[in-house]
Amino acid sequence: NAAMRAAATADGRIAWIDGTAERTTLADRSVDVVTAIQAWHWVDGPLATAEARRVVRPGGRLAVVYNERDERDPFTAAYGEIVRRYATDVTEQRRAAALTQALGIDPARTTRQEFGHEQTLDRAGVHARAESSSYLPQSGPAAAAMHAEIDALLDRFAVSASRELRLITIVVAVELSDTGTPAS
Repeated sequence: NAAMRAAATADGRIAWIDGTAERTTLADRSVDVVTAIQAWHWVDGPLATAEARRVVRPGGRLAVVYNERDERDPFTAAYGEIVRRYATDVTEQRRAAALTQALGIDPARTTRQEFGHEQTLDRAGVHARAESSSYLPQSGPAAAAMHAEIDALLDRFAVSASRELRLITIVVAVELSDTGTPAS
């Protein structure tokens, strides 16, 4: 949208356009890859998939990318418990459903890959991460209680001035049919 484009850093390699996932305004068969990063849960999946099929060249792909917490790690799991306790909507469930929907677009032509990594954050960084999540309370008593729980978590896991939040980047790539219709 216009506000996001205005906030973006100019780069001569990037052409900013008005459009949505369901109606990109791109020409037919004009791109090799359509990518949704941390956003497929906000779109109308079937309409966005149809649009991707229209704009990709033969052999092109749709890639849906998400960063999710790796809750096999005890600190990250405890942080995730706090997030779920204070979530103000079902964004996390919508993200999971979006990955499932992407995997179902054309299973025979779909790959799923996962890449583990971590985000090293100091105390202020963990709080800022929570504040950056639109589905967590931003002010008031619930936000204060959430931040108090985050402080208690950081105290419980204190080893140094920073903590690693473990993440998994999930990439679902679908090779779209070169006929503009689903492969059979």
